[in-house]
Amino acid sequence: MVINRHLINRIKKNATLYQVLIPLCLFTIFTLIYFHNGLRYFFFQDDWFILNFIKDKNFLELFKFNTEVIYYRPIGILLFFKLHYSLFNLNPIYFHLTLIAIHVLNGFIFFKLLMSLGNRYSISLLCAILYASSASHYMSMGWLSLSWVTIGTFFFLASLYSLISFGKNQSATMLSITLLSYVLTLLSTEFAVTIFICVLALSILHLNVKLKNLKKPLLYMLAITATYAFLRFIIYKPPTTGDYLLTFNLSVIKNTFWYFVWLINLPEIFKSHISISELIVSRDLLTEIRPFIKWYSLSLIIFLVSSIIIIMNKSIPLLKIIIVLALFIASLAPVIFFKDHSYPYYLAIPSLIAYTLSATIFDKLIQINAINKAFVLSFAVSLLTISFLTVQFQRDTHWIDIEQKISKEAVDIVKNSYTYSETSITLPDSVQLKQSLMDQEGMKVILNDQSIRTIYTNSKK
Repeated sequence: MVINRHLINRIKKNATLYQVLIPLCLFTIFTLIYFHNGLRYFFFQDDWFILNFIKDKNFLELFKFNTEVIYYRPIGILLFFKLHYSLFNLNPIYFHLTLIAIHVLNGFIFFKLLMSLGNRYSISLLCAILYASSASHYMSMGWLSLSWVTIGTFFFLASLYSLISFGKNQSATMLSITLLSYVLTLLSTEFAVTIFICVLALSILHLNVKLKNLKKPLLYMLAITATYAFLRFIIYKPPTTGDYLLTFNLSVIKNTFWYFVWLINLPEIFKSHISISELIVSRDLLTEIRPFIKWYSLSLIIFLVSSIIIIMNKSIPLLKIIIVLALFIASLAPVIFFKDHSYPYYLAIPSLIAYTLSATIFDKLIQINAINKAFVLSFAVSLLTISFLTVQFQRDTHWIDIEQKISKEAVDIVKNSYTYSETSITLPDSVQLKQSLMDQEGMKVILNDQSIRTIYTNSKK
């Protein structure tokens, strides 16, 4: 009896190591390798507006609708900033550490989701690592205003995982967790509504995901979504102008193309330096990317060859792949119609469909013969390499790196020279400086004075 108990405890310890500790360690290692640079980023742009907005608000006021901005993210942005500002004041490192930790958890929950769908441990872990290491997370791991991306993804995955669990055991507890997580997702990101598309994609890829078993929670979630949509788009209408102008023309096709480019971890900057219609690449891009060209070319060739071979194996019917990829495009609906507002970080939730598709293909592929493992490994290594190259390339060239540096330098100068008898701050007249400090907002936060005025001028008077 003692031996049996000892054996059971040993099995439990090994299971914990195998299922929890090893994956968490791997996600932490890969996240830090790829995104540790973001830990040093200072506040800039929208960060200052948010900090100024939440400073004197109580927690209930954070949940009021604001018709001046298109988004409604009281938990994903406002509550995150309020809590961290209250605890750590203006020390950005703690803001970043929280987001890094949540990102690691996102990788882990995705891994558990893939396992629950019936994929092998190794394949689930591999695809979750590919997701967690994707260069599409670069901005959300550096710019604090994008906290809603990481936090929203966390609640989305929690809702999706508990929903799939409910389908298996019809547990009242799982139903409650699903609905609560979904409400928290809605309060963090507009991509919450794409959970219905994601569930449909999972049901196509996996026979053990039966929509009839999910009918009850899906109906509740639909009712919650309808209530949210009524309040947000009928009662408290958001703006649809400027960057958020909706379009239904060729720009939608261009946006779709770039989201596929970013899905394979290529740099965001390609969009502004490559003309698709004229097939022209700017000289500036060629100059900046020259040190990386050789490795990019080699990795892309391996990736494309591996992808073609994997698809040709027909482990999953081509039609099914096309349908799931169409659902991936559909899951971009919250942003794909914005003419001048497309960024890789919007892939955080939609790309879950693409990585789930990859896991399903890989899992079936390695059942056919052992040599297919080499193609899966080639695919994974090339994708990780492309992501790593993109992260390295963007560290010195991406605009968020430049903007945070400008913001930090300006704040340091003012802190060292400002006397509290002054009513205004004079800074050089620079569009980029004004943008990085969000015009008046930055100095109001730093000096904790709403009456302070920032004057941007090149006059020496």
